[in-house]
Amino acid sequence: MIRTWSFSSLVLALCLVAATAGAQRQQVLDLNRQAMDHYNNLEIDQAEQKLQQALRVAERRGVEGAPLARTHLNMGVVAVGGMGDNAAGMQHFEAALRVDPSVQLDPLTSTPDIQTVFNLAKNRVGGGSSSGGGGATGNIPHMPVPEQLAQTAVPVYVEVPSDAPVSDVYVYYKGHGMRDFRRVEMRPVTGGYGFEIPCADVYQPKIQYYIVAFGSDGSPLGFAGTAEAPVEVPIVATRTTSAPALPGAAPPEQCTETECPPGMEGCSRGGGGGMGDTCLSASECNDGLSCQDNFCVADDDDDDDDGPSAGWFEESSRFFAQVSFAAGLSFVSSGMYADGEPQSPPLPGEDDVYIPEGTGDCVDNADGFQDYCVRVETPGLVMVPGIRFGLGAWILDWLGLEATMRIAFSGGQGTLANMLIGGRVIGRVTAGLDNPLLDIRLHLGTTVGQIQPQPPQNGAPEPFIRSGLNGIDFGAAYVANFNKHIAIFVEVDAQFLFPVSLFNLDLNFGLQAGF
Repeated sequence: MIRTWSFSSLVLALCLVAATAGAQRQQVLDLNRQAMDHYNNLEIDQAEQKLQQALRVAERRGVEGAPLARTHLNMGVVAVGGMGDNAAGMQHFEAALRVDPSVQLDPLTSTPDIQTVFNLAKNRVGGGSSSGGGGATGNIPHMPVPEQLAQTAVPVYVEVPSDAPVSDVYVYYKGHGMRDFRRVEMRPVTGGYGFEIPCADVYQPKIQYYIVAFGSDGSPLGFAGTAEAPVEVPIVATRTTSAPALPGAAPPEQCTETECPPGMEGCSRGGGGGMGDTCLSASECNDGLSCQDNFCVADDDDDDDDGPSAGWFEESSRFFAQVSFAAGLSFVSSGMYADGEPQSPPLPGEDDVYIPEGTGDCVDNADGFQDYCVRVETPGLVMVPGIRFGLGAWILDWLGLEATMRIAFSGGQGTLANMLIGGRVIGRVTAGLDNPLLDIRLHLGTTVGQIQPQPPQNGAPEPFIRSGLNGIDFGAAYVANFNKHIAIFVEVDAQFLFPVSLFNLDLNFGLQAGF
């Protein structure tokens, strides 16, 4: 009986372990699915967070094999396709291939750039040969220069046979203070391809780079060095060897004072902070340096910035939609025509509210019809609230067009009694400043429709005042762009309607969406 119970307990325990392991594997796969849903919706940060969570679950609970490989593979896809970080993508692809050499990219999320990095990872995991002779690791011949002077271009040369099926060769280099490798296409020179790393990026203690050759189909054919094990060239203050040069070219000259790299002696001084010094703002760093994480570092020209930066308006959404509350104020006075006539028999008080034309200030318009004016005891402003919609597009970063529609919350009789449809030209006054939080616009346009104010009548029936069907529309707006897609705005909008004259002033408070 005891043995039977022990055996049953063992079987039950094994079943529980298997079920738990299966549930953990499924959790990792579910997190991957959620992450790629975010990625397909361009929610890159959320995708990365889900994949990091999947990786932690896998490592903490011992999940290996296909789920772990898929996690690393998807992290590589997000790194290359979502963040443009080829080095991180390469690391994740290599990790995926080491876990499961048979893992493949999903055609639905793969791109040529992703496929290129993945193919290069496969070559590296498969084992690239060494070029030998003290050169860089890889499967294409390359011998780096032994050293170079600071502030002097570094020649980079790679041998490529003329019959090799090579389409493009790129060098990825990084100087001291640069956060990421910068990719530059090498040019054909005698016997191969060459490039001189600019002197402005060359300063002590070293420069790092690696080289990748691609075929005409975009697939990598070979490499010299890697992002994890790059070629390193010492940068020195005094030369101990002859000056290096590309085949058939003269040795590069040292930079002039205006070309010297950021933070080096002889450069134009900014705030005084050199490379690696602490700072609170960019003004505390030398020219060419920026303050990041409280340290002065070299500027990165490739950084994206959705905030106040050069070219922001040029890169913002070209189309936009607006919705706003219109707090309208119309000016009314005696002698303005009513939208209709009193009922027959008239309601109590209507005789005093409706004034026949030709009586007092109600001028006979000689149109052959009996018209009435609305009694206005005191000239002034009457509220005509409504809602306004807009749909527009920017032709230039400072010039746009917009179609608008204003719908009043109330209106009387007649054509387009409570609706005003218009078109306008918009000009950005502050486009040159390129500050998305300081977006001031002027507009001028035309309208069709009516705005019908309703003057109070002290308890008597309150007819609406009719306006002309034509109008001009002009005003100004202040827009605060939180990013390229969402903004809030305040707008002052004036309408003058005719041939039956009416002046209205709207104060609009609204939301703008860019797309």
